[in-house]
Amino acid sequence: MAKRENRKGTEKYKRILGAAKSVFARNGFYHSRISDIAKKARVADGTIYLYFEKKDDILISLFEDEIDSFIQSLRSEIVQKQSVEEKIHCLISFQIHLLETDRDLAEVLLVELRQSNKFLKSSAIEHINEYLKLFSAVVFEGKEQGRFREDADSALLSQAIFGAIEMVSLSWLLGYRRRSVDQIADELTDLFLRGIAAVKEPSARTKSGD
Repeated sequence: MAKRENRKGTEKYKRILGAAKSVFARNGFYHSRISDIAKKARVADGTIYLYFEKKDDILISLFEDEIDSFIQSLRSEIVQKQSVEEKIHCLISFQIHLLETDRDLAEVLLVELRQSNKFLKSSAIEHINEYLKLFSAVVFEGKEQGRFREDADSALLSQAIFGAIEMVSLSWLLGYRRRSVDQIADELTDLFLRGIAAVKEPSARTKSGD
């Protein structure tokens, strides 16, 4: 029998993950059964176990595949932006727009992942750190250019904005939709940039009171 890791990336593997994303989003992780995923993927129940040992492993693999693809696409978008302000907006907007482009994935990432103790203890969490590094790199770039405050902690700010994006996205999923996703992205970007913008020193004329 082929090892499970050697089956990764096959058409059937991808079909199972796609089915799992839909089932987890609809039923919730705990209430989803392997048989539900198999039915959605149009495979036998036993086929699932050729690829995954447990339901938690499906969730972790789904996260790893999706977040890797997300980060790759995001990097491609960022390199096309000229200013650090545009890059920050891209980072924020890209994640928030998952609410419209892939609602099932947004629900799995924002809600269902937290239901798996195995996920929280797995190496999959390192993929989130890779995502946070994108924020940190842009903040650091802004500091180097004198656009952002010198005392801005790149790592802390990346965690803070990531948490803010998750919270507003979760609120949107729960029905608090007084703003469009475009408005949310614009306003959150503005708040963030105002908070870390470099403060210009007052001119000598201003200091003297003239």
